[in-house]
Amino acid sequence: MKKYFLVALAIITLIACKKNDDETTIELAEGYNYTFTVHIKSYWTEKTHPTNFPVDAGFGKILGITHESDNLLFQVGEKANTWMQPYFETNSTTNFQSYFSEYQGSNQVGDIIVKDGFKASKETSFEFTTTSDNSKVSLLMKLSPSPDWFVAISNINLDPLAMGGKVSYKVSSYDAGIFSGTTYTEMGNKTDSNISYKNDMPLNFPKGGTNKFALVSISYNSRKSVK
Repeated sequence: MKKYFLVALAIITLIACKKNDDETTIELAEGYNYTFTVHIKSYWTEKTHPTNFPVDAGFGKILGITHESDNLLFQVGEKANTWMQPYFETNSTTNFQSYFSEYQGSNQVGDIIVKDGFKASKETSFEFTTTSDNSKVSLLMKLSPSPDWFVAISNINLDPLAMGGKVSYKVSSYDAGIFSGTTYTEMGNKTDSNISYKNDMPLNFPKGGTNKFALVSISYNSRKSVK
């Protein structure tokens, strides 16, 4: 009986070892450049956002970074970064690119993303590339013609997409706190307040509707060995 017990125990041990050997952690591997595709579909219309809907509604240039530390692109509860005001006022991305190029030197930022904006109720697609050192992505785009409101997705972990797949996120809306305006077109006074969530008036929505301005989908495209 003891002999059969030892044989059974050995079989169980072998099965357990095999199971552990087969288990792998899905993550971006070192030594590769990974390319991902982003698709953004707008749901910003007069029907979904009827309060003070602007006739020239649209999204400003799409800005983003691949990174490792959380909240590097912006931080709710803190002041807007120095690059934000020229971006909101003139759609300029020069300061944005200069600001984050310094982080590239210390490997805190991988890819710096700048893509064209688009009209409300439309959609757009683009690609970005990163490595295992910067396995997160954050994206934002201003609500035009608002003086300082924007929508974004933050700290999205790309590791689960390392071997393929697709994930989708509804954007969140924010007030950069640079001006005091309370509608899409009102600038108001310069305030220099902290960045805050902007999920109240005039962004509220009809009964049964949604106040999410866009859906962002990220999918694995390809990887290439770095030699």
